[in-house]
Amino acid sequence: MAGLVDKQGFGVGLAPTNRVRIPYSYDIYDQDGNNIGYLDDISPTSTRAVDGIRHINSADAGRVIEGVPRPSDDTISVTGFAIYNEAVDKRGTLLNRLGGDSTAAFKHINEQKIPFTIVITCHHPGNPDYSQENHETKYIGCYLTRYNAPLRQADSSMSETADIFVSWVE
Repeated sequence: MAGLVDKQGFGVGLAPTNRVRIPYSYDIYDQDGNNIGYLDDISPTSTRAVDGIRHINSADAGRVIEGVPRPSDDTISVTGFAIYNEAVDKRGTLLNRLGGDSTAAFKHINEQKIPFTIVITCHHPGNPDYSQENHETKYIGCYLTRYNAPLRQADSSMSETADIFVSWVE
């Protein structure tokens, strides 16, 4: 049974390169900086239009001579959107502060009254995206644009999938 027992005799050994690392965390914050939830997975998309400045000379009229980029439109598709069901102060639960009630994140998507911020933190220096100076990405001014009916699980209200509009990225 060579190879199935490590040097200490504790069963199959794992090489350090194969050990599980938690490279990222996806947290949701309200405008006061309270951690109000988390995401399981995130897929950001940035799009932008580019306007073409066209030549008006008669020989090659209509030919694009310069592209002028517009600001980007940022959206996020997420899996496992969860908001904590806990009171943070006299203003009520974190859900109440975002605009929902205490039984579900939102009865209807129009109930979201204030934006939230999503912070992605890269935790492990072995990850290629990690740097000492820049290991966080912030998606600020987020509003839900699509989500499925949330499931209440213990101290969280969780939606399986959601799409989110982002005002800006830092």
